[in-house]
Amino acid sequence: MSEDAELEQVLALKVRDEDLMFLNNIVNQTDCGIGITLFVHGGVISGTLISGKKYYKFVADNLKAAGPSGEALSQFFERKGSTGYTSEDPSFEYPNNFLHLENVQIRNGEGKMGLLNNAMLRLKIEEIEGHILGNIS
Repeated sequence: MSEDAELEQVLALKVRDEDLMFLNNIVNQTDCGIGITLFVHGGVISGTLISGKKYYKFVADNLKAAGPSGEALSQFFERKGSTGYTSEDPSFEYPNNFLHLENVQIRNGEGKMGLLNNAMLRLKIEEIEGHILGNIS
């Protein structure tokens, strides 16, 4: 590999915050929630960090409520939650590349926090620029 290609490869890598990865792992293992505020591309997002299992159950349940076509789609999300985020094995490695949030608030153009009703959010850890433990009220 040439030196230029190696440099391009290094510059393309994004950093994933080890603290967020630690918190995400704890939430996935214990199925608890942690209040958090995230800074993403100049935006502010506040909510409760939840497990992937809870996120996928919420999505699947909402799709089921949408009728027969939604019920068919919900099977994918149920399967993802049960195979990717559920295990009795203490050494199971949960996916640690996305954060899942509920009770989400996003700062609007006026600087006020607006609540997303009946919605959950899934964010790539590598896209997060900073965080505060706790919610903005």
